[in-house]
Formats: sequence, C-alpha cells, structure tokens
Amino acid sequence: WDYIQNLPECLPGTSESINDIKELMANDLARGRLWIRQSVLDSSLVDNLSALTWNLKCTKKYYHTDALIRNEANIQLFSEYLEPLNSLVIDIPLAPDPLLEDPDYWHSFKIVSELASFNTTAKDFVSDSSEESIILLNDDQ
Repeated sequence: WDYIQNLPECLPGTSESINDIKELMANDLARGRLWIRQSVLDSSLVDNLSALTWNLKCTKKYYHTDALIRNEANIQLFSEYLEPLNSLVIDIPLAPDPLLEDPDYWHSFKIVSELASFNTTAKDFVSDSSEESIILLNDDQ
C-alpha cells in the first residue's frame, strides 16, 4: 500500500480513489487488496501499474534492484498478462470488506483452488454479455 498510495504523483486524477480507499479500510493490507479490486472493476489496473512503474524514483524507493517490477521487460510481460482483466465485467460496489483484512483471504475462496487445476487464462472467463457479472463466493456463503 505504501507504494500504491503514490499513484496520484504518477497519474493525475487518482487522488480521490486513493483517499476513498484510505477511508474505507483500516489497515494497509486491506487497502492494497481493495485498490486491486477497484482497479480491476474500473479496468485501470494495467494503466495504474504502468504509471507507478514509470516513476523510477518512487519504484526504486520501494523495490530492490532485482525485483520484477524494476525490470522493464518483466513489467511489460506482467502487464500483458494482466490486460485480459480489463475485459472482465464485475459488479461489486466499492465498500468496506472486513474479509480483505484477513491475511489468508485468498485461501478462503473455492475458485482459487479450482482454477489452479485448469490451464486457463482470464480471457476464458470473460462474458460476451455486459449484463452478466462474475461473482466469487466465499466458502461460508
């Protein structure tokens, strides 16, 4: 989250969303997760990450020299892998989510373990209908 909250320095017009996330969630882990969720929802994850990594001064402050995010070829490849997420249609409001504060959050979703057994990409889950939404359900629901 410390790195992500520098986004307004790199991409004008993002201050409001960063401030909204700060107000909605109490800890940095949850804020980072909510930012990822929101970036996927508004199809801006690749643009946001590109803006952050373009700011070398900021990136050097938070990442070691050999980090994936510090290598231009690696970040380009990573961005290409994330690009299909821009096509997802997901209807989840930006709201506080106590589950995001759980360190084992990702393990609580069945879909993660089920998808791990398939050789697939995000574009396989994109619907042709803009009215359909993809919803992940927690084991408890």
